[in-house]
Amino acid sequence: MIKKIFVLLLISAVVFTACKKDEDTNLSTQDSEIVLTDASNDINADLTEMMNSEGAKALTDIINIININDPFTGSQKSVKISKRHFPYLSKLIYIPKIERKSGEFGDEKFDFASKVGTYTWNIESRNWDVQHGTPSDKIIINFPTEGSNVNNTVLTINSYTEQEFSDDSDIWYQPTNINANIYVANEELVNLDLTATYNLSGDPTSVNGSVFLKPFTFSISVEKSNTTITGRATLKKDNDTIIDVNLKISFTDATLENVTIVEGYIQIEHIKLKAEVYVAVLEKLQSNLTVAQLNENIKLSLYTDTDKKIGNLEFIATLNGDIDLQIVFNDGTTKLASQYFKALIESFKSLIE
Repeated sequence: MIKKIFVLLLISAVVFTACKKDEDTNLSTQDSEIVLTDASNDINADLTEMMNSEGAKALTDIINIININDPFTGSQKSVKISKRHFPYLSKLIYIPKIERKSGEFGDEKFDFASKVGTYTWNIESRNWDVQHGTPSDKIIINFPTEGSNVNNTVLTINSYTEQEFSDDSDIWYQPTNINANIYVANEELVNLDLTATYNLSGDPTSVNGSVFLKPFTFSISVEKSNTTITGRATLKKDNDTIIDVNLKISFTDATLENVTIVEGYIQIEHIKLKAEVYVAVLEKLQSNLTVAQLNENIKLSLYTDTDKKIGNLEFIATLNGDIDLQIVFNDGTTKLASQYFKALIESFKSLIE
């Protein structure tokens, strides 16, 4: 039951903030509905544009080339994006520890120093022409965009370091520093900059990074203390904020296994959702949760990005016994939240896929 509730919250784009006793400037129900509808349409359009952006296309082109022939091994390789590519992101939310399996991303050591040089795709032989050690401090990969008969794209890995971790049955590697970019026809379309630190078990203690996919920039900052994890993630198009997430997760002790309170916010376009979630209480209640208990321990409210209040979110019981969310506008009228978030949910599903 508790997992179902959190899935409902996440799918409804509920990621949490501390509820402050602000003096609210309330919107009318009519204005609130316009803001909600516009935000849903805007995020749908922006996420679709990001998936089809020049930067995303440049990444797809290099992955397609590597699937034909890996420049570092000379063999065919299947490149897939999985949770192991982003081990630190899974720590932003409370989930059970994932068991590692042999052969996952990060199992092989990448010796950056031995790979420096220039790798140029030979279109005729469908292989790589390699100049080892030129340059001596970075990796340069020249390759064509899809449909091009010349190498008009340059991937440069300026720096890369990683740290080895092991347990009784496994050895794996996690990145501590990455700096890379992709230029197409002398224009930067992709830039990646990441630093991370880990504890002895390989779990991240801090992560700071940004990914630029023209014209979008995703930034993330995560820090762990003895009993808390705090994080900030933003997605911007040029200088306009599309998504802004700010989280604080508090735990009972330094093992970071049992969550007590989750606080934070998510801003989507011009909508900001605020909440305070008493996770420890919900865990104790388990399957006996009632709508009243949910509303007592999960405080949700909707605002504009300028902190004008739209209304509150509350759980309700449906006729078939399920649990749903409704918006209670400032004048007391109600509507199901799903009618505003449906397009948003579909956009995130597509992005994840």
